[in-house]
Amino acid sequence: QKLEEALRAASGAAASIVSTAYAAWDFKTNNGTADIRYIAIPADRISDKDAAPSDSELKEYYEKNKQYYEQKRSRRLKYLVFQQVASEKDTARALKRSAKLMETFSKLATIPERDSAFTAEMAASGGESKDFTPIADVDAQAATILTSLTQGDVFGPLGTAEGISYYRLDGRRDGQNPVVKASHVLIPFDADKDAAKATAMDVLSRAKKGEDFAALAMQYSKDPGSAQNGGDLGFFGKGRMVKPFEEAAYAANVGDVVGPIETQFGWHVIKVTDKQSTELKWSQITIKTLMSSATKQQILASAANAAKQIEEGTPIDTIANTLKMKAAESPFFTSTTPILSSPEITAWAFESEKGAVIRKEVQYYGIVVAQVSDTREPGIKPFEDVKEQITRVVTQRKKLDKLKSMADQIASACKSAGSLDAVRSIDTTLEVRTMTGCRNNGQLQGLGGEFTATNAAFTLSPSSISDAIRGQKAWFVMVVDNRVDANMGDFEKNRSAVVQNLSSRSRGSAYYAWFQKLREHADIKDKRNSRD
Repeated sequence: QKLEEALRAASGAAASIVSTAYAAWDFKTNNGTADIRYIAIPADRISDKDAAPSDSELKEYYEKNKQYYEQKRSRRLKYLVFQQVASEKDTARALKRSAKLMETFSKLATIPERDSAFTAEMAASGGESKDFTPIADVDAQAATILTSLTQGDVFGPLGTAEGISYYRLDGRRDGQNPVVKASHVLIPFDADKDAAKATAMDVLSRAKKGEDFAALAMQYSKDPGSAQNGGDLGFFGKGRMVKPFEEAAYAANVGDVVGPIETQFGWHVIKVTDKQSTELKWSQITIKTLMSSATKQQILASAANAAKQIEEGTPIDTIANTLKMKAAESPFFTSTTPILSSPEITAWAFESEKGAVIRKEVQYYGIVVAQVSDTREPGIKPFEDVKEQITRVVTQRKKLDKLKSMADQIASACKSAGSLDAVRSIDTTLEVRTMTGCRNNGQLQGLGGEFTATNAAFTLSPSSISDAIRGQKAWFVMVVDNRVDANMGDFEKNRSAVVQNLSSRSRGSAYYAWFQKLREHADIKDKRNSRD
């Protein structure tokens, strides 16, 4: 630990040396703003088919840019996964046991009889009892069942993540911490906060007039966790939701629809469906579908047989077809990547030649039978390895080439008319966009990585219409309405603080970056599984 601390300090000290020139550039970039209007002519106006590059164009680009396609020593695996799961026979045994338990309870006419029988089955089946728990902390499905039961009564079977469950209510009491059950419709702000609020107000009005809240949530809510459940959030206690949402829900009565409530997520329309301070005590018997030893032995034997056949030369895809499985193939990976979450398999792959086979049990996967399907040594990636990536780059460039004449025509028309609105005389589908507070960081609304465009916002003369500007994903024609350059006088006054802040940021990531580089260039041999 002391060595790590010393290395962190040393690497941090080296990385924290920030030049005044860099600090000035960073300050200027992050503190200057521009209000702009622009026309974006996106590359995707041209279809991939109409800009498809030839093989010769792709190879020409590859030859000119080989230096950008360096590769490290890497491996690729093809593998089969024999999942260690219960068989149909194992499942049938669990269902048979559940049916017997259900028959036992269904024959008993009174709650005391079912209560007594449940206690006996608890001892035989290894059930568990839960002490008083706030309803908000009980699984939603179980809470719904338990709140409907009379004390001592039994419910089941119910399919759960653990297996087939039976429940008995052992007690119910009022607790000290009330909980609320509510549904909501979430309307995010996106680019227009006022428009989002108007939508939320419309939803609120319709809900108050009696429209089905669940249907409104499914139509309008953008909360991926609850929208398809009619906005239902289940029970929640204090501290579980953001403060404005919590306060509104707790202040409302059951049946009330309130809002719009503003949080960092957007506007919420909330319907309170229940309020309780109930705590539940219950017992539970869960019949798990367990993998039998016979099933496990069968899986192990099948994996061993597959590995043997692959070692003897049978293609892994042939084995997969015979077993009605699918052989998966990994991407190329380096020695620092725990492929299939297994450092041991990664280490083996780099100690092995192409065609080598391993059979290993891997947590969360099962029995893995893997074969080294390809190898790469340090150097330049082969053309075929990067062809798809290069195709995307060259296709994008060809699209922009095809749009150049149109972009020049639009820029010329706008200059002649003295207005960007002239674009409509050429193409009515293009619009004039507005962006306030643009910074020279490559970020335009809906477009990232457009540094040429944002740089133009800080170099063009205000109020003048630009020539066509070629970006990464589009052509642009732009007008700068207002620009506030960074106050470099403030930089000079606070230069020490600015440099110190940048130094701190650099220091924080320096050790990690150094350590990653060290791993990439180190010759590491994993001997944990070696007998040498």
